[in-house]
Amino acid sequence: MGYADGKKRGEARDAKEALVHAAAQLSAAAAAQGRVPPHDLDAERAVLGTILLENAALSQVESVLAAADFYHPAHGVLYESMLALAARKEPIDVVTLAAELRARERLNTIGGAQYLGELTDAIATTAHVESHGRIVADLAGVRRMIEVAHEIVARGYGERGNSEAFLDYAAAKVFEVSQKRAKSTLVPLETAILEAFERIEKVLENGAAISGTPTGFRDLDRLTAGMHGGQMIIIAARPAMGKTSLVMCIVANAALATGKPVLFFSLEMPRVELANRLMCSEARVDQSKLRTNLLTQDDLTSLTAAANRLHSLPIYIDDSGDLTLVELRSKARKMKAERDLSLICIDYLQLMKASREKMESREREISEISRGLKSLAKELDVPIIALSQLNRAAETRPGKEKRPMLADLRESGAIEQDADVVMFIYRDEVYNRDTEDRGIAEVIIAKQRNGPTDTARLRFIRELTRFENLAMDMEDHGYADAQVGGVETFAGEGLPDLDPFSPA
Repeated sequence: MGYADGKKRGEARDAKEALVHAAAQLSAAAAAQGRVPPHDLDAERAVLGTILLENAALSQVESVLAAADFYHPAHGVLYESMLALAARKEPIDVVTLAAELRARERLNTIGGAQYLGELTDAIATTAHVESHGRIVADLAGVRRMIEVAHEIVARGYGERGNSEAFLDYAAAKVFEVSQKRAKSTLVPLETAILEAFERIEKVLENGAAISGTPTGFRDLDRLTAGMHGGQMIIIAARPAMGKTSLVMCIVANAALATGKPVLFFSLEMPRVELANRLMCSEARVDQSKLRTNLLTQDDLTSLTAAANRLHSLPIYIDDSGDLTLVELRSKARKMKAERDLSLICIDYLQLMKASREKMESREREISEISRGLKSLAKELDVPIIALSQLNRAAETRPGKEKRPMLADLRESGAIEQDADVVMFIYRDEVYNRDTEDRGIAEVIIAKQRNGPTDTARLRFIRELTRFENLAMDMEDHGYADAQVGGVETFAGEGLPDLDPFSPA
């Protein structure tokens, strides 16, 4: 036997001993705790062996399985190396995988090239890789949940009376496991670039005019490319400018366009009044007629038709006026986990509380709420719109220039800092009776992290509290004069009859 052969056999023996030692360490650690964490080494080997035999199998499991999900450390190293080869579009077999592991100086760690051959020898069929992958991922989730439970218990023993903060911490940790965030906290730039290109390809395949969730207003969507996951969007204005009306139009259009739920937290207006506004806007019926009992039969017919069109939209309203950031986070996480989300709206930010605990100053509390909303938008990968009040500075400025500026945001500079987009609503007719812009609303984009600052002009019909596209170009990207209810696909066809005015 030559020196080279002897050296190879020695390396193989050392590698196998290292693998046995790693397994022994796992068993010893589990025994020390008195219990063995749930795992399935056969399922782990089946996944890896199948990928070696049939590279296409990787695409069936990579969306549900991460390297950290493997109980045996060597299996996690193998899977990570397979992902690296796939990212470079290189074949995955015993030879290429061994070379990749050798380059990473991890070949001996996993048991040597001989172990790679053993993985494929045990595979009877490659048809069940997805099921095997889910077994591995599910057990990893259980193990992570056990770890989180220990962390929560340890944290609980150290708490000193702040139960709300502790509950928020516990809910966040549990939600993190349910979303499998633990496996993707740190990712290489290579992965981020691939994900970015996947999004670009999806936009091109869909042929959409914008990449985000549409607001329903053509000029606004052109400037912003829609609303994107992770964004915190501030819509601010002085009272009576139409903040709630604009956001209700956006909410309805987003629900219609995506088919996914929209959460609307109304801290100022009860849900029945919001529903009345939306129905009157859609039916083009003056709201004052509802309050003064002056509805005609035609009005009732229009309102009933509007209700039939609107009632199936996946919009969920929370009108509990005493809402904290902790409670909002909990409700949003629950909806995201159960039914997904397309948009979250808060009307309005200054009425929220950071927690039930009294804070040193209102400015600090608003700062905490602002940071919390931005963090939640990133966590859930959902756009969040928060309405905001402005201070009186604009109204005290001399002359006719009353258009708001970023400095007019009320109570905290943190809002401007945290927001990805800041929009102001301005209607000149509120201040200037003789203006030529009667019925015109300006949506001023004063800040946009990834786009231009500019102004979109919309039509505002005050008696209907309704915003519409100003220029009516029916062939321009499918936008119609009245987006909600004005699109052919949203004609109420197939919806059950609904008479909202009949006795309950």
